[in-house]
Amino acid sequence: NGFCYCFIAEEQTSGRGTKGKKWLSPYGKNIYFSLSWKTNLAMNQLDGLSLAVGVEVCNAINIILEDKISMKWPNDLLVKGEKIGGILIETSSSSSRETNVVIGVGINVFMNKEEGKEIDQLWASLDKFSKGQLDRNELAGKILNNLLSLTIKFRTKGFIGYKNSFERLNFLKNKTCKATSSRGLNLKGKVMGIND
Repeated sequence: NGFCYCFIAEEQTSGRGTKGKKWLSPYGKNIYFSLSWKTNLAMNQLDGLSLAVGVEVCNAINIILEDKISMKWPNDLLVKGEKIGGILIETSSSSSRETNVVIGVGINVFMNKEEGKEIDQLWASLDKFSKGQLDRNELAGKILNNLLSLTIKFRTKGFIGYKNSFERLNFLKNKTCKATSSRGLNLKGKVMGIND
């Protein structure tokens, strides 16, 4: 199934999110996590991976938060509409018929309003919603365990093994949304869910 390396940082000086956006990463406050996974799955077999990763991260966090976290397609993690984290996946192919996958996870755990003042959307840290004391190491360990399980499960079942779980976490389900197609066409409709 390939092999994995995990990198967890106390701080990121060049943290980034989707579309090259800056990801604020103050020292010792949050979880900054990358899992490097070398797999023999082809690029086209990795469809839906970011949603599957989101499901596993939510499952780890919801043990502590008692099922309060949801996912906003394709990679935002929310509690009561406030972003507490995100997922960034990068892939590349090697000449040996292997795919290199880097799964990046950022979770706000203890970041305060002053540290996050440059963030341009509603956000929060997990400690706002947790009844008990949070332990970043314990939470990172739970996430890592779930993602290591994902590298096995996704290889055999692909995204279909996560679809129902994603739908239960889907923040946009039954909401009216706007979307712009790659050709600039503006669309509006009710989010019913996703296909396989």
